Amino acid sequence: MGILRGIIKGIRSILLPLPPPETEATTAIHPLYRYGMLVFILVLFVLHIKIHLTLPPSYTGDPYIGYVVVLMLLFGHLACAFKWPKGIAHALWTLSSIWIVFALFYILYLSHALYPSTPSLLPWLN
Repeated sequence: MGILRGIIKGIRSILLPLPPPETEATTAIHPLYRYGMLVFILVLFVLHIKIHLTLPPSYTGDPYIGYVVVLMLLFGHLACAFKWPKGIAHALWTLSSIWIVFALFYILYLSHALYPSTPSLLPWLN
């Protein structure tokens, strides 16, 4: 019974990571970085929307990979750089963790499977 409980606890800690405890390092983020990086990520998002809307119909590459990357940056920044109430912090860390796993899967495999003209980062998939 103890082994099963340990396995469940391990799986839960992987799937539902807890935010790190507040330390001087996490609370000493300068507001210029905190909000400046948020603005930078949002500008990247808007620029990607603009680029996506201007792509020609003959474009054969993956038009969505930029959204995946920008959302990964956004979720990670929101989870790490801002103080949130405990429940929201847990939700943001969980969302950020799940999105990082999804982004890796999308970038390394799914993008190549959906858009074969996109070069794969994994050589054995070519």
